Amino acid sequence: MTNDKKMKRNVVVVVAVAVAAAFIGTSSPNAIATVASTITFLLNSFLLSNPDSPKASTTNTWSIPVTTDRRQHRNKNHAKIILITTSIYLSIYLSIYLSIYLSPRFSILFFSLFTLSLVLIFHGSFLFVNFSLLLFLFVYFVSYSTSSFLS
Repeated sequence: MTNDKKMKRNVVVVVAVAVAAAFIGTSSPNAIATVASTITFLLNSFLLSNPDSPKASTTNTWSIPVTTDRRQHRNKNHAKIILITTSIYLSIYLSIYLSIYLSPRFSILFFSLFTLSLVLIFHGSFLFVNFSLLLFLFVYFVSYSTSSFLS
């Protein structure tokens, strides 16, 4: 991966963390849960579609001769990417639903645990992004719970 592409990736991560951090001061946990879900989905989509990372994108198999074993391996990797993307969509919708109809703090905790489970299941190149957002959501959840408990 060239330095230019690494720089673009770092810019995307920094912008996402800055946008997420901007919502710390808001009084609406619904907005935080929704924005965190959307940012995680966008970052994972960006990293999964990056053809330069073999762990992030398994669709770039043009240099591998297509044999029966390679075709089965490629189909298995496509299924994994579809499963990851579907899981992220599901986490977005469930987080929004929980934040609207149930407790917003429960929604944030659910999304954090769901993202962590995805990271543990699919060790990919987007581990850092998911871990950083998970850490942000966990710290926010603890601080929000503490401030609610003390007041």
